[in-house]
Amino acid sequence: KGDSMCLLIAKKEGIKIPFPHVEEGYRSNKDAASFAYIRGGQLQIYKTLDPDPKKFYEAYEQADLDDAFVMMHFRLASHGEKDEENCHPFLVNPKLCFSHNGIFRLDCPDKTKSDTWHFNEVLKKLPEDWHKHPELWWLVETAIGYSKVVFLHADGWFKIVGENAGHWSEDNKIWYSNTSYKTYPPVYPAYPQFSRTQLDNYRDTYDYGGGKYFPGINDDMAVEDLDDVTEYFSTS
Repeated sequence: KGDSMCLLIAKKEGIKIPFPHVEEGYRSNKDAASFAYIRGGQLQIYKTLDPDPKKFYEAYEQADLDDAFVMMHFRLASHGEKDEENCHPFLVNPKLCFSHNGIFRLDCPDKTKSDTWHFNEVLKKLPEDWHKHPELWWLVETAIGYSKVVFLHADGWFKIVGENAGHWSEDNKIWYSNTSYKTYPPVYPAYPQFSRTQLDNYRDTYDYGGGKYFPGINDDMAVEDLDDVTEYFSTS
């Protein structure tokens, strides 16, 4: 779904992240999920590797966060093990954490750890109040490059790096790092010979990369489109 590779969500006060967005974000980025917020001047972080979006959403609702800033993340692993240690957000120090969508271009000597884990090891070496110094921010933002990152501090401060590369909801209260929370028409039953993952990959390739519509969205799609799908899987 476009520039997926994890989904990062940041919501302001006075709104709840809709369950369908969580459910689809979970399905598209299935390796881990988390949310972080501030309560009593302390960072609160919930992480899970459980593949059930309903359990995750129940934990989110039970935390009663409608009137709080929330940073939510769904991981699609590109580097490192699929474990809780590589699950976002990462603690830079006890009062500052961040989550990430993208790939950091840096050396990753520990192959069991993600690129984000390695990036955090660099941030840990900075002064604890580095986020208050413009010159250090410039260095960090330069290192982040085209990635999207949300930082959250225990004093309530937050910052979205790469904000313009994502998008806000119509009411300007929820920011999404990409479109992998969106659902698509239920076209899959027309192609039972292919798995949902295969059809997702085909759709992603041609909807966004090749400019073709995904076969089945329109009822009058020609039979030759099904031949295109078959040829795609036979040669991929």
